[in-house]
Amino acid sequence: MAKTIKGNYDALAGRERFAEWYRQIAPEATVGLHAPSKGWFIASLIIAVIALIGALSPIPYITAYGIWLALLAYTVLVVGNLAQTSGDTDRSTASTKRNAMTEKL
Repeated sequence: MAKTIKGNYDALAGRERFAEWYRQIAPEATVGLHAPSKGWFIASLIIAVIALIGALSPIPYITAYGIWLALLAYTVLVVGNLAQTSGDTDRSTASTKRNAMTEKL
């Protein structure tokens, strides 16, 4: 039996409550990442190459805003990782997977 701390609080029961709470929210806290589609990747690559060329040679506007172009390229790549593409047939959210598992029971 676990030690009782401050009256009715049982340390083991507290851990069990936390474990149950974590099991409930953990699937919702996950992010479904996957490789970006070819279009997202090419768009990001083109923007990054333009930023690189602007950093190596003086091109009006591009040289001045090269760091912002590089950040834009990275942002496009991140969006491509997060966006669901039409080819994703097996991708679903964690809550959908959990609901499917509970329906089997």
